[in-house]
Amino acid sequence: MITNLISPGSLRWFKCEYFYSFIDKPFFQENELVETLHEAGMPLELNKREWSIIRQSFSDGQSKPSGRSRRLFSQQFIADEKRKLVTHRTIFREIMAQYSQ
Repeated sequence: MITNLISPGSLRWFKCEYFYSFIDKPFFQENELVETLHEAGMPLELNKREWSIIRQSFSDGQSKPSGRSRRLFSQQFIADEKRKLVTHRTIFREIMAQYSQ
């Protein structure tokens, strides 16, 4: 079997990367940037200068010397994303419970 050829760590990564619950699928298909641009009535096909302006608008004021903004990958960011996922799962389960009654 192929699972005997893959290390346990690689197998776990593969499962987490490619298989997730149907509850989580809508959550991970969402794209906040695309939704924000859509709400603002902006097209997704922008040139390099336009994308630069959009990135600067999301900047937290701590841009690099080159002028490029940086998104911080911190414990707070991870906690916020986990909180969003838990909220999504809770709402989804409540909706499913209503339909199963």
